[in-house]
Amino acid sequence: MSTSNTLTIYWCPASYLPDYENWASLYRDPISVLNVLRSTKNVNNNGSFFACPATSELFENVFTVLSNLTDTHVFPVDLLKQIHKEKNEQVLPTNGKIQLSKIRDTSLEGYVNILYNMKWFFFSEEPVSMTFTPPYYPVSSPAKGNLLSSGTFDIGQWPRLLTLDYHIPLDVEIFEIKENDPLFYLHIKTDKKVKFQRIFMTPKLMTFASESAQSPSRYGFFKSLQQRYKMAQQASIQKQVLSEIKQNLID
Repeated sequence: MSTSNTLTIYWCPASYLPDYENWASLYRDPISVLNVLRSTKNVNNNGSFFACPATSELFENVFTVLSNLTDTHVFPVDLLKQIHKEKNEQVLPTNGKIQLSKIRDTSLEGYVNILYNMKWFFFSEEPVSMTFTPPYYPVSSPAKGNLLSSGTFDIGQWPRLLTLDYHIPLDVEIFEIKENDPLFYLHIKTDKKVKFQRIFMTPKLMTFASESAQSPSRYGFFKSLQQRYKMAQQASIQKQVLSEIKQNLID
């Protein structure tokens, strides 16, 4: 494990493979939420929350990724009501730039489960817990009443993709992400300074992420994350993933 005061987290777009296609212009580097807030700071207020140690500690290692374009999807009348219980996967017929897809049955009554076709791969040089949440300071959402699937896992042991997996109310008519909107928040549970290093996605890295996603069906349902981490440790998954990452750094 590194003894440095800096924690390097490697990341890359994961909705495509560079050897076959490229959507790299969509993906901006993660930035500190505090830095985003400072861009609107009232310089005449010396007693602002920026001076509050409780606020600073809360947001010290919270990061966001901002959208690089405006993307508006107008749903055909009653589309979500028609498809929310259908079993088949399907691309939604909208006029947006980035594909919206229904990929699974709904988990929540009154909602349809929709995937926005942007994905990320994050992996740390050492074990660290990362929590993925919707933006909440301020609240930002592409649709009224929308829910973003969230979670926590160790990105130094578990190579799993992050996706924009939404639960959208059936009466929603417009799904819109504007340029510079925050897409999600990342809470990195560490006292170290976090450094993000961009890499190239490769077919080998994609296979590791795919194995993690398919772990329940391959190796057994209802296993805890700790059980899955143990299995990965025993198979030296971290060393294998870091070896591939180090060969695909972007200087």
